[in-house]
Amino acid sequence: MTAFVSTKSRIAAWLRKFPRKFDVEKTAIDLREMVNNYKDGHIPILDIADGIQAVIGNAPVSRVSIDPRKSKRVPKFQWVPIGDCYIDPRFQRDVAPNHINNIEKNIDTRMILVPCAVKLVKDGKPIFCIWDGGHTTQLLIRQGWTHIPLWFTDVDDLSESELVEAEEAMIGLAGRSFLAINKTFKRPVGGYNEFMILVETKDVDALTIMLILKSHGCQPYRYKRQSGDVTHFEALWEVYDLQNKAGVKGTYLARALAFHRRHWPKAAIEAEVMRPMAMLYQMCDTQLGHQPSDDFDHDLGQYLIKKYGSAEAVQEGIKASYAEHHPNGRDSNPAQVLSGLLNIYAKHINKESVAIPPVRWNV
Repeated sequence: MTAFVSTKSRIAAWLRKFPRKFDVEKTAIDLREMVNNYKDGHIPILDIADGIQAVIGNAPVSRVSIDPRKSKRVPKFQWVPIGDCYIDPRFQRDVAPNHINNIEKNIDTRMILVPCAVKLVKDGKPIFCIWDGGHTTQLLIRQGWTHIPLWFTDVDDLSESELVEAEEAMIGLAGRSFLAINKTFKRPVGGYNEFMILVETKDVDALTIMLILKSHGCQPYRYKRQSGDVTHFEALWEVYDLQNKAGVKGTYLARALAFHRRHWPKAAIEAEVMRPMAMLYQMCDTQLGHQPSDDFDHDLGQYLIKKYGSAEAVQEGIKASYAEHHPNGRDSNPAQVLSGLLNIYAKHINKESVAIPPVRWNV
């Protein structure tokens, strides 16, 4: 009988081979930290496979035991003439011309993802029905390509009569494949990974955001782990994009982070405090011609700590108060907290003029 080994023990055993440690969770292995163990900056994929095995257990099949090039049950690759490609609406979504227009503006043919298809027989001639990559195919047609690269499932091992009989089965396979690829197997690029990819590929805005984060003792991460972690990237980008009167981005992000770090220095960044505070600064700038004073930040922060405690409790408390006074309200969460902050300052502190709250109530 094989002795039971816990996941924690397997992960600990695997990590012992690395001088530089990194986070290993079921949801993510931190490759950006793991790579610091390799002088050339590249991680062998088999090392990653070992880590996955440590997390989820042994693979169902022995490693490198099957040569897929000899199997008829895996897809094949081929450059296929445009005229041999078809769409079967039974296993494809509607085509969106505006989506093609959007990606056409920034096309780089070095980055084309290979469409997937099934190979069928029509009037004795092989055709390729695309089940993933229909928009890419149309894009390549508009680029004047004579052939497109296809990754296709073949049924060459069947006779012609069997091919006809198998067509419905192939269509079923294509439909299941489309759903699997687009709903099951494609892991969305999360906000953290998207942001870090932009940083590492020298995107100007992402680099600017990273400088702002670092200057306030903050860092991007996929989940809240330590003080200063920023994990809500939609809010981060939204706040960064708020422009001051000179059209400069990032000003209100910097001040909102400073406010958060000043009053909750041991906490991760709460998006629904950072974002409403940035919106508040911009509103004051627009309505009054200047941002609030430094004393405003001090007084408001101290009152919020006294009334609610943590940054998380601040946004939850204000939202609960909004719901109590406006049970049918439809304002967004940031707008609720923004209004709550302005109402709190006007009623309980009121040492200087501030912007007019979008929604008024007694918080």
